[in-house]
Amino acid sequence: MLGRFALATATAAMAAAVALPMPAYAAEGRLVWVTNTGQTKSISNPPDGRCIQVGEPAFPVFPARVVHNRTDTAAVAYSDLSCQRDVQSLPPGSSSRENIVASVKFGPVP
Repeated sequence: MLGRFALATATAAMAAAVALPMPAYAAEGRLVWVTNTGQTKSISNPPDGRCIQVGEPAFPVFPARVVHNRTDTAAVAYSDLSCQRDVQSLPPGSSSRENIVASVKFGPVP
């Protein structure tokens, strides 16, 4: 009886381990931007649904000089730091217009 219980427990544990969700990435590649001070920054494999700030917090916000989507997935560029005011779509391999982007988000747009 104890052997069957142990076997059932082990089987359930293995099934749960296999079913655990893996982190989902919206894109493979790099999001690259040039800050308003001229520094080049980047993030690899940007996650889906996360608001990525590329501008500098200030009043008013200092947007990035330019943003390059070097991933395999489309993104949306925003003029604010909280991904609320969209200004441009960024298809894979594209770049933003100059001095307008403060944040970027990959994945479905609500």
